Amino acid sequence: MMNFKCKPTPVVTNDVRVYHSMPHSLTDAMRRPVMPELYVDITGVLDQKIAGLVCHVSQKHWLDLSQGKDAYVKDLVGKGEHFGRLSKHFRYAEGWVRHSHVGFCAPDFNPLLDALKAANAVYVDPEYEIRLQNGTL
Repeated sequence: MMNFKCKPTPVVTNDVRVYHSMPHSLTDAMRRPVMPELYVDITGVLDQKIAGLVCHVSQKHWLDLSQGKDAYVKDLVGKGEHFGRLSKHFRYAEGWVRHSHVGFCAPDFNPLLDALKAANAVYVDPEYEIRLQNGTL
């Protein structure tokens, strides 16, 4: 597959925060469970997320043949329910983890949290930072 050609863009000089979504298997490469730091409420937009997935006709066809009809939609809903339960705050949620700030931004720079907290659409697991510092993630 060829790369998409695009025009160069100016260098970014402001803070950048990189987030990681949960891996498809919900485990790392060594099969250890990966737990989210932030839970984002997707209850109100779940139907839009499903509609977006279904729009990818070629992927839908291939996934239906390789994994079973609408398995990818069922997976989205199932993982949304899973993270919703883990959050103890939302019916459906996505899990996110902040990448190390080093070389990107200040340690406390968290635009996802800032953007969603006023709408009560994000929950930060208070135990995550403790487990991170103790090496028990």
